[in-house]
Amino acid sequence: MFDIGVGPHTFSFQLGRETETRYLGAGSLQQAMQAEELQPRTMVSDDFNGDGMGDLVIGYENSGAGVLGMRHGNLQAISPTDPSVFQAITQGRYPSPFLPEVKLYSLPEAPDFLQFGDFNSDGYADVMAAARGGQRMYLLAGDGRGDLGDPQAIEVPGSLTEMQAATEQLGTFTQLALGLFAPGGARLAVYNKTEDLEGNPESHPMAGEVTSLAFDQLDRDGITDLAASTSSEVVVIHGRSIQPIASANSGAKSPWESTTAKSVFIERQNVPFAIRGLATGGFTFDRNHQREIALLSDEGTVYLLARGTPDTRPFTKAEKETIGKVRRSFAQDKIDMETLTAEINKLIRPNHAAGWNVAQTIKGTSAYTGTGKTVFQRSNASSQPLDELLIGDGINNSVQVVRNELDAAKLKIESTRQSSDSKEVSVAGAPIAAVSMRLSVGVQPGKVVLGSKKVEPTVVILAPHTFTVNSTADLPDDNATAANAVCHTSANTCTLRAAIMQSNHSGGENTIMVPDGTYTLTLGPPDDEFNTGGAIEQSGDLDIFSWDQFDGSPILNSVSITGGTRDGCII
Repeated sequence: MFDIGVGPHTFSFQLGRETETRYLGAGSLQQAMQAEELQPRTMVSDDFNGDGMGDLVIGYENSGAGVLGMRHGNLQAISPTDPSVFQAITQGRYPSPFLPEVKLYSLPEAPDFLQFGDFNSDGYADVMAAARGGQRMYLLAGDGRGDLGDPQAIEVPGSLTEMQAATEQLGTFTQLALGLFAPGGARLAVYNKTEDLEGNPESHPMAGEVTSLAFDQLDRDGITDLAASTSSEVVVIHGRSIQPIASANSGAKSPWESTTAKSVFIERQNVPFAIRGLATGGFTFDRNHQREIALLSDEGTVYLLARGTPDTRPFTKAEKETIGKVRRSFAQDKIDMETLTAEINKLIRPNHAAGWNVAQTIKGTSAYTGTGKTVFQRSNASSQPLDELLIGDGINNSVQVVRNELDAAKLKIESTRQSSDSKEVSVAGAPIAAVSMRLSVGVQPGKVVLGSKKVEPTVVILAPHTFTVNSTADLPDDNATAANAVCHTSANTCTLRAAIMQSNHSGGENTIMVPDGTYTLTLGPPDDEFNTGGAIEQSGDLDIFSWDQFDGSPILNSVSITGGTRDGCII
């Protein structure tokens, strides 16, 4: 257990140094890990055993060969069933988010690239690894119970420069993109189905070495697209239904000729700076709810590219009231979804233009690109409507959390109640990989960051503000709208209703600890369930909500109820 304390702040520790670790596998690999003779290369996270908690897989170089280390998550950290763990959390003591055992797997080559997904379409999460400059990928099939199979070599038509998998959907092949140096020059290969792994990926020529890749929905058709970058060009390959086409040369043996779809829509955009990183996400505000492309320059500046001419006007007070009104009408079944969408679209300027333009810039530092591999990826651990960026600082051995402060100010978004140390994570050596994942009973994700000088990563837990209920009575908070972060009723107690009222108005992430008992709601009258804006928190049912930063209307928060599976528990 870690004594993190109560109240919103972050706590960091290093696995293996401040936690117990037991390595499982070949004796030589165990010795190399214990002696820290292996060189960390990369890291991914997914739920490989299906228990609902994320697991870690870390890749290492071992004298030219490779090693993977699998560390399973500790389910007690996010969904405790032990009463002693519940009690400890109320006192600010949290269990480790990972179990001590680390399973070690050998690889023929160093895993410079590591991705997870369902690459054999069997419904279980797998791992795909490869070496930079190599001409093979290695598939380690997952069995759904947390174990990986022996590496299966898959030939690729070129030398690898980058690898990225799309969002995983178990039971369906996970798209995989590779940057390659192939005969004839640099290429981008895309594997859209399991059969493509036999040597027939979709292919596109590139102006230079592919250095970054990201899958996302970058237009409004609901199909996943692919963004790729070279040192000076961004390429967006828009998704569509893949239909194999016959080669004009039936005797051709090139794997590129039989699967390149003629109907693909590709956008290419040159930029006047050297690109060191690419990420996609919702980094700027616009009424169209578009996704942007973030580029990290060699000088450390972040350029946010938007497609076409998005509508960036903040909503007026009258427009916010209109949106709230039509949403309530939809909730009351007075209008259908088509009408709801049409009414809201009246407030949005359509954006049908193509092409990518710099919408905003975020000033950075050359330390972001000062050494080796650059960590540059989307993250959002703050409950805010704008995505953040995790950017590695190789000079100062840290990862910085950066966001678009200009739009945050325009939308009057205030930082949630968390200390400033959550904006920076220090690691041993230059940061080479980072993942955001849920690490505690709190809903918001923490971070796991791998540095170049330690075989185990640094873990950062975001401890939420915790309200501990100590009465089964139904009493409101004394002064909830003041958001003083103190749950207190007229009876000098903290009730479930009072805790929820404080949480609603405090912002950020909060945890409410509810002891066993029967909680009867006695305060009436019932709320108007179809008028969230007029709901009375002091009586009726329990209203759990926050405030939409885009239009100012009350919205349902992300709510995680832990304990609902306990025997006799009725919620």
